[in-house]
Amino acid sequence: MKRSDVRDMGEHILVNIPASKNDKPRSFMVIEDNEMDALRLIRSYISRRPLHETNDRFFLCLRGGRCTAQPVGKNTIGAIPSKIATFLGLPDAKSYIGHCLRRTAATLHADAGGSVLNLKQLGG
Repeated sequence: MKRSDVRDMGEHILVNIPASKNDKPRSFMVIEDNEMDALRLIRSYISRRPLHETNDRFFLCLRGGRCTAQPVGKNTIGAIPSKIATFLGLPDAKSYIGHCLRRTAATLHADAGGSVLNLKQLGG
């Protein structure tokens, strides 16, 4: 994902995903949410990126509390569920893989009353 794929529109942040598993572009909005405040977190992340960074990748590695010029790779992102499971002391932490993020998002969507059709449109 590139910096240009994440646009702050004022009341929300628009995220474009130009290439997905089925080569169908997708987009979603990050809106104000009192529970998680993702809008504030994303804005905070964007403000901490190095000002003169020429790398257009949105996610950069963090070292010593600062963003580096090295982009975060897909394997690092895919390992996040396993790292969370390890931190929480869950058994068999290695079995938590990147696909867990997609399953969790689908479950949250269904629990919030989202339709199956809408879920298919969101997830491909």
